[in-house]
Amino acid sequence: MKKLICCILAITCLTACFVSSSIPVYAVENLSNIETARSGSIIPDAEGYALSYTQLTNYNGVTEYGYINNWNNFRQYYTTDFNEYAYGNNCGPTQVANLLSYYKSVGYIHVFPNDIITQSFYTNTICDATNYRTNIAMNLNDAANGFKEVFEDGADYYSVTISNELSLSWNNFKSLINSNKPLIISTQSHMYFVLGYQIRSGIKYYVCYTAWNNISERYALIEYSTFYTNRKSITIN
Repeated sequence: MKKLICCILAITCLTACFVSSSIPVYAVENLSNIETARSGSIIPDAEGYALSYTQLTNYNGVTEYGYINNWNNFRQYYTTDFNEYAYGNNCGPTQVANLLSYYKSVGYIHVFPNDIITQSFYTNTICDATNYRTNIAMNLNDAANGFKEVFEDGADYYSVTISNELSLSWNNFKSLINSNKPLIISTQSHMYFVLGYQIRSGIKYYVCYTAWNNISERYALIEYSTFYTNRKSITIN
């Protein structure tokens, strides 16, 4: 039976932000000549509102919302779960790990061995497949192609097709979520795993998992925009 899933990735970039002279606060993307940095000033981190689960599910002022199945029950990974965090720029491979973990939780059981993503699997398989480098950020193509490679190797009876998505309407975005097809997007300074949508106080948002190990910043609302022009869908057949 043919099974279809899609995830859309958009990447933009900025300069690194540091806790000390060597360890960044959060992984950051670098500017590429084929990608466009998003402008705007939404707090915090100049791109979205970070929220706890309790804040996210407080629906005062929310007129519409939807999530993929199992959105808050699959095993979620943080950037700090892996040794590569010490070098920074590891949000890309970490969100690929979360995407794999999500699909395993909904029945794609062969995408990685055992019940959890180990440090060894993360370093030797995910980071290798996504072309992770400690001194530069994750490239959109590397994240998409890395997911394809890991998924196909783990579940060798599936094939993955990556397609450009130059436009995505709000209704089509909702359709993906309502069909349990999660997304990955990148903004100025981080890669997010998109789990759903909300219209809150009249503003349309992506509902995102941040992969930050702080309960008050576990999720984020990133304002929906058709501005993202470099996006990719991933279809599993």
